[in-house]
Amino acid sequence: MKKQWIFPNCTENGSLPGVHSAVAGLLAMRGIRSPEEVSEFLAEKPHLAHDPFLMKDLPQAARLVLETIGKGGEICIYGDYDADGVCSVSLLTLVLNALGAKVSHYIPSRFSEGYGVNREALEEIAARGVSLVVTVDCGITSLEEVEYAKGLGLQIIVTDHHNPGEEVPDCLVLNPKREGCQYPEKYLCGCGVAFKLAQGLQRLSQDWPAAMKTAEGAPKALERAAMLSTLDLVAIATIGDIVPLTGENRSLAKHGLNRMNRKLRLGLEALKKTARLEKQINGEAVAYAIVPRLNAAGRINSAETGVTLLTEEDLSAVEQAAISLEECNRERKQIQDAIFEEACRMAEAEGEDYYWSSGAAEEELTEEEELLMPPLLLLPMEDAHEGIMGIVAGKLKDRYNVPVVILTYGEDGSLKGSGRAPEGIDLYKLLSEAAPLYSRFGGHAGACGLTISEENYPEAEAILMDAAERLRQEQPDLFVPKVHVDWVLQPEDITSDLIDDLDRCGPFGAGNPAPFFALRGVKPENLRYMGDGENHLRFTAGGITCVLFRASREQKELLLEGCPLDLGGVPTRNVWKNREYLQFQVRELQRA
Repeated sequence: MKKQWIFPNCTENGSLPGVHSAVAGLLAMRGIRSPEEVSEFLAEKPHLAHDPFLMKDLPQAARLVLETIGKGGEICIYGDYDADGVCSVSLLTLVLNALGAKVSHYIPSRFSEGYGVNREALEEIAARGVSLVVTVDCGITSLEEVEYAKGLGLQIIVTDHHNPGEEVPDCLVLNPKREGCQYPEKYLCGCGVAFKLAQGLQRLSQDWPAAMKTAEGAPKALERAAMLSTLDLVAIATIGDIVPLTGENRSLAKHGLNRMNRKLRLGLEALKKTARLEKQINGEAVAYAIVPRLNAAGRINSAETGVTLLTEEDLSAVEQAAISLEECNRERKQIQDAIFEEACRMAEAEGEDYYWSSGAAEEELTEEEELLMPPLLLLPMEDAHEGIMGIVAGKLKDRYNVPVVILTYGEDGSLKGSGRAPEGIDLYKLLSEAAPLYSRFGGHAGACGLTISEENYPEAEAILMDAAERLRQEQPDLFVPKVHVDWVLQPEDITSDLIDDLDRCGPFGAGNPAPFFALRGVKPENLRYMGDGENHLRFTAGGITCVLFRASREQKELLLEGCPLDLGGVPTRNVWKNREYLQFQVRELQRA
């Protein structure tokens, strides 16, 4: 697929004491310019954090939790089955236990119940004698379910980070995105919101025993160390839920990673062994090893395994949980590969139909031009695994650079869908065009889920395809894949100091993407293949060793031509037999 390379104007001031000039220039282009700002950004322990009581309803919510504990009432944490939900449930479980609460949790089945709060679950919770339900990472659109819970005699607090609708539930609601909330950080993950509640509980509980003791007793004072010990969970969820890694989120993630590397939670130690992680855990290890395994439990079996891993203190229990997560992740990969292969066949058949029906085939197209794809891929699949659809949708949007929704058929005759969209396309806004036709719908700009009856699907399909086509007509650049180069390097710029400073810029993710560099107009020399199948290449360019993994046919042909190229990638360190080698890991290339 043709890609548009976008090069920066590398003219920003790159002279800050103790910082590599390329990193200083890169940070300046991202709006981080003064020595003080750079120092805070690169610090091992950034200081930016906000007062939890700035969040609307949080003081009242913390007070209600402590009152419930004081009265001996049971609190049930109602969470989601993804990594953010599992970390949120685990965090509040640990915090409420430290406060001396009677605490339980409920995570709905992805397969039999689906996302969010449901009435049957509330009935079961009420029958257990629970006094207070606290939702985490869900509930912001559950207006009817909250009313039903209140009718069952349950008190309820909603904590969530997803986009609210025009109304919010009629209860205490903690969500920085809700109207009237003055909390500065609007893009906390679900676990981040739960952590702010934990901060509020910690502060309020310090004076509670003396000031508010009831006849039944009082909650224990929550020690600050106990509250801070959950920052590792916040870091996992913040990185895993792809919220912007800027501002307070960056502080939470960095402190959480530091905590992991100082004293690893027992369950994470077990997971580290089964996943064969390096000694040092960084943002990449969290994103590509820890989060997928936590997600795999809810996708394949039960998210309960993740909660056990993160809260249990029995060694044999967490070791078994880690093994179970590894098995779930392995099964997830196998299922994912099969669904992806079938989805690609379906997508390309859709593309061929769209190509001929659009009249594009009548135009004079060059051999290099891609088959025209529809502006939106809606793919109903008979055997798609509900827990894998979102991952496959994400891989397809990367491959075809259009929004993708994969749907599967439920036992009740409905279609459940999971969607992903390329950067710049607001999938939530796009899918909202047919919102009245859905029975369930939620998500954000990059990812959404929905449920729709088979009867309503054809009408929704027509509405959404029309909306997507209008979007492509109005903003065609959104549908062209981009290669964003953050900074152009000279070969002599690639040093150990550069790589050290880049490490300090992490963790990387949404809002703070991993820097992508270019070497321009360099000639490849000394090509040789690596590995079986000749899929990997090593060569030199401008005196720098370069490696290219999983090279495509087109990339191999360009390299073999020997003409000057633009190389896009990242400088890395390769340690072999206790010796350090610097190299440029190539991910994209084009003729100079």
